[in-house]
Amino acid sequence: MMPNFLSSRGAPRVRPLGSGALIGFALLLVVLGAAAAKPLHACGLTEPDPLALYGAELKFVVERNGRNVGAHVTRFARAGERLEVVSEMQIEIDFLIFTAYRFAYRSTDVWCGNRLESLQAFRDDNGDKQIVQAERAGDQVLVSDGQRDLRAPANIMPTNHWNAAVLSRDRVLNTLTGDIDRVQIEPLGPASITRADGQTLEAEHYRYTGEIEADVWYDADGRWVGLRFEGKDGSEIVYRCERCGTLRFTGSNNASRPATPDDRRPG
Repeated sequence: MMPNFLSSRGAPRVRPLGSGALIGFALLLVVLGAAAAKPLHACGLTEPDPLALYGAELKFVVERNGRNVGAHVTRFARAGERLEVVSEMQIEIDFLIFTAYRFAYRSTDVWCGNRLESLQAFRDDNGDKQIVQAERAGDQVLVSDGQRDLRAPANIMPTNHWNAAVLSRDRVLNTLTGDIDRVQIEPLGPASITRADGQTLEAEHYRYTGEIEADVWYDADGRWVGLRFEGKDGSEIVYRCERCGTLRFTGSNNASRPATPDDRRPG
């Protein structure tokens, strides 16, 4: 069977979706319903405004060891004064004529200005299913995966990457596992990265270490434009930007180059 290549290093074993998760989900719906009945306070715009940066949609091609295996799409929409962000990922890995591995992910997070108000993430990892939920409660964010209840700081950022404000954090909400992961995010300087269409663009390279290990790229305006991490099975997973807003291209790229965003760092 194809191994779970998407789990971050140090992440706990995937837990099947049980009755506890279903009860937790039902409780969250009650909480959200009660919150919806209350008057909404003014939120202001999320800074930077993702609709101004990306438009309504952000899209990546997902590669495994240089081969296209799926896509990641993030959509942005206003809901009154709030911002709703929906992220979806679909991956299929074939072996001979069979599909050996499937991964599906969907998360919906709601923002009031720069504050995460709520989040619900569902993951189906080749049949192992899990729900992660989060809800703001005063000066903290309550997180549940149906088996654990955790408390996160009010400024917690989820691991959906579109918001470059995450670069200043040392703890993040892992939307795949429900963990509050401790990380160090180090700037590595400018790099030229390759889009899905072969064009190159200038970006800033950052590296996650700690309980999550990954490389991520943002352009000068704070747009998320690339991601790379090592799968649990040792494979290289790369996100190549297909539609990432208004980008600064630096020219065409030779298709024979290795499959990594960081394929041409200046100097």
